Amino acid sequence: MVNFINNFCFQKSMNRYPMLQGVDEERVFQIGGKAAILEEIVRRCPEANIPQFWLYDTARIELTLGNGKRIFRASSELDILGGFGLQTTVASVGFSNYEEALDRIKNPREHEKEKLQRFARSIGREEREPFVISQLQSEPDYYVVAMQHPNNPDVILVNYASGPSWERVTISSIEMRRDTPLTARVDTSGAIKGSANADLAKLASITYLQIQDLGIVHEDWVSIFEGGLYSDGRIETYQFTPLRRRIQGKAEIPEDKLVFGACKPIQLPVVNIPTPVMIMSFLKGGNYLDDYPDFLKFVEKRNTVADTIRFMPETYRPEVLNWMYVEEIEERYPDGYIAVTLEEPMHNYDITMRNAKAILFSTLGDDPYHVVSHNVSRAVYKVPVFVAGQLYPQIPTGEIVTFECDGSNYSLK
Repeated sequence: MVNFINNFCFQKSMNRYPMLQGVDEERVFQIGGKAAILEEIVRRCPEANIPQFWLYDTARIELTLGNGKRIFRASSELDILGGFGLQTTVASVGFSNYEEALDRIKNPREHEKEKLQRFARSIGREEREPFVISQLQSEPDYYVVAMQHPNNPDVILVNYASGPSWERVTISSIEMRRDTPLTARVDTSGAIKGSANADLAKLASITYLQIQDLGIVHEDWVSIFEGGLYSDGRIETYQFTPLRRRIQGKAEIPEDKLVFGACKPIQLPVVNIPTPVMIMSFLKGGNYLDDYPDFLKFVEKRNTVADTIRFMPETYRPEVLNWMYVEEIEERYPDGYIAVTLEEPMHNYDITMRNAKAILFSTLGDDPYHVVSHNVSRAVYKVPVFVAGQLYPQIPTGEIVTFECDGSNYSLK
């Protein structure tokens, strides 16, 4: 009887964040998912190799600025609700610029704040001022991302590059970009496929599993691990964030496609979503949207579009048009749709997305596994099925198709 009561109380207390286990939900709400999970890793595994960090309010944060550079990371509950890469991270922080760095995080620019607000509304939450993590800044040889495949627990996906992921990181007002990452699929039996160094890939996958085994994230979920790799065999942990639920059972992992999720046959309309680069070219007079007639009709019939973007910085306009277009699509197809789009480093169509049942994400390179990063994590979190690869389906927006995915492959008829 006691166990039943304890289990019932635990389940009730964690309803707000069902992806977490044994984590104080009020603490998560107060300091954010990113910070709360780091705290919990240290509590459950004091020997974890995490660069020293401090969780102070802004009035005391200058006390953490001793010798060496710091990196400031925003932390909010959106971190564990699909809000990957939305908050600004500021690197190379010291006494001379910490106030500016804090302001950059606590008071995002108007466009960035709007993005946070729109995303929060799309998942039924409210955007709140983030907490700030002050952490010793490392300089690893590689920045690594690892996650367990949600369709097969025996496979860990790893990629790493000489720069951080597409998450916005400000260093002296320069946004960092990463090189093309090296990737690996690491089987728990020890087999490795991909372009990554085998020893580094194994190290990342072992570290992922060690943190997963701490039980912070619910066993029905997979997470995304971010850290720093050193050529001498060291690895540091920076973040560990719940990403999506696992499928039931175990699927074969294809070489030419990244397939997350599964579904029985569903009949839904296709929606082709242009990239911000295409929209920017269109706004400058190009014809890159000839293959997106539905988007063109949206722009032409909405006089408010021009008014909405007229006074915005030029670089923001494509994003806002994408948000507005997806919002109209959501109203047009409230029962769902199949989204089709192309890879682009800073894509943002998922910000306002709520009802998409699948995303077909056509990649630029032959290896689809390089997209495992902040670049697609919001979309991966939001939709039941996410497929990446050289797909390029030629189906007009609005056409009803039958979509099916068995966890290894998909069909579109």
